[in-house]
Amino acid sequence: MALDGSTFAQTVYADDVVASNAAMGAMVREMGWPPQSVQAFRDQARERLAALAPGGVLPRSPLAREITVPLPAGSMSARVFDAPTPTGLYLHVHGGGWTVGAADEQDSYLEDLVRGTEDPLLDDSLFLYARLLAARSPAQIQVVPGAGHSFNLMPLSVSGPANEVVYGFLAAALAA
Repeated sequence: MALDGSTFAQTVYADDVVASNAAMGAMVREMGWPPQSVQAFRDQARERLAALAPGGVLPRSPLAREITVPLPAGSMSARVFDAPTPTGLYLHVHGGGWTVGAADEQDSYLEDLVRGTEDPLLDDSLFLYARLLAARSPAQIQVVPGAGHSFNLMPLSVSGPANEVVYGFLAAALAA
């Protein structure tokens, strides 16, 4: 996808995207800032995220398993998804600012490589995309007008088509 001014010039967005952005903004305002503590903020954010999930529970993939990776100064946990016939490796690193977000909150959407124009982290995504291209790594980015960060985790009209592009890219990259 080529990026140009028209990507960011759109001012009319899908109604469900606008409503989702407003709900997320209201949620953040309602949570208050600054938080009482980092742990309190993590807990509150996870509760709010779970409330958006079907049945109020974050779906966890039965294909995932937890491992402990030894490091020079300790260890860290990681989630591993084993494919029946592995054709490559996909490493998803998302720290959530090392404050909000956890590996198991994205089980259904680990292919989350898409971003929206209302994403406060869009500049980081564009920078990473450019760095991947400079390293001659296969890379593709989608910028979805009006959509916010992690929009493709939500049941929005723009999520399905965006995720299909991601799945296609990953399938082609892993088959190469």
